[in-house]
Amino acid sequence: MSTDILQRPLGLQPVNGLSSQEARINPFPFFQRMREINAVRYDNAREAWDIFRYQDVKRILTDNENFSSLRPDQQVPLMVSLISKDPPTHTQLRSRIEKILNPQFLETRLSQLESSVDTLLLHTVPRGEMEFIHDIAEPLPFMVIARLLGIPESDWPNIRRWAKQLHANPHWDIDAAKINEIRMIQNQARKDTLDYFQSQLKDRLGKPQDDLLTMLVTHDTQSEALNINEATEFCLLMLTAGLQSATLFLGNVMRRWVEEPYLQEMLRQEPQILGTMIEELLRYYPPMLATTRYAIHDVQINRLSILRGARVVVWIGSANRDDEVFEQGEKFQPKRQPNPHLSFGSGIHACLASFLVRQLASIVLPKFNKTMESIHLIPGHGLTPIQHNFFFGVEKLPIQFLPNLP
Repeated sequence: MSTDILQRPLGLQPVNGLSSQEARINPFPFFQRMREINAVRYDNAREAWDIFRYQDVKRILTDNENFSSLRPDQQVPLMVSLISKDPPTHTQLRSRIEKILNPQFLETRLSQLESSVDTLLLHTVPRGEMEFIHDIAEPLPFMVIARLLGIPESDWPNIRRWAKQLHANPHWDIDAAKINEIRMIQNQARKDTLDYFQSQLKDRLGKPQDDLLTMLVTHDTQSEALNINEATEFCLLMLTAGLQSATLFLGNVMRRWVEEPYLQEMLRQEPQILGTMIEELLRYYPPMLATTRYAIHDVQINRLSILRGARVVVWIGSANRDDEVFEQGEKFQPKRQPNPHLSFGSGIHACLASFLVRQLASIVLPKFNKTMESIHLIPGHGLTPIQHNFFFGVEKLPIQFLPNLP
């Protein structure tokens, strides 16, 4: 059984305690039990350690001397070198990207996309109902990322098709042959995406444009240009981690608003709490439930010995609700401060896509709140979790509401 399990992608290996659909749609009671009775455990079937408490999770995420993100056998070709590299290469590359993606640049560029957001809402909101994931949460982040990078609209269909293939999650009970078929499709999509961005970036060197693709490969007084390979991998990162994080987060926001209708009215009455509400939404329903590290040396966590080479799964969704760090961690508090959640990781491997999610949320949440009132789930529809243990979201979110367009 263990051999069969280990042939599956990491996120599809059954996790003891999270095997049912009910547990995956709401894993937080399970996390709470683990923090209390089994904060560090070894799962023989998956050959992995599971870590549930905040301090242990944060230590592993930030301890680059004892834990690495390097994977001995990368099973799904989604992650790129920026994620996998360790210091000093990672540190240098990340620093250069952060200088290019400075807050002023992002705020200016994303604010210019507001009219595009308005156009999308104008086409979806008047109906008074929608399947939110399909109609908003998936197309909106893609549109924003594509315009930010400078991808011509004529190329959007191909780029979006490749992105869907890269994000495809096999069904839980899929057989090994189908898994291999999906991997082949993803490998081809990854190659097609990299080839496309390499061509676009080389074109920008000779014909600069007012877009992020140009900024990545041209030098100015504020930042050092990336080489073509580095810039290509960053573009792939935006199309995988960035797009997926933003899509899942928007879906989780709407789910929470459906569950707690008072949040919409609170935001209308107190628009100044938008920032803290976004952070609390990230803490409470993080797009990423867990991530993986590998032990570089023999190390102890909670007096348990973890041997060199061992796979360690840190459960961010559990750490985010640890009462030792967050007062009443299971309670949603829109004005919570401080809020040191780990939803985008911590340390050098903290998710670079966090800038995109936060900036996008600051633009679109007020628009959702203004144009859609009395949001509720369409009667007769339940929630189905996405097919992945490490990410948190729903496959569909059919909602009804009162349209409020100008």
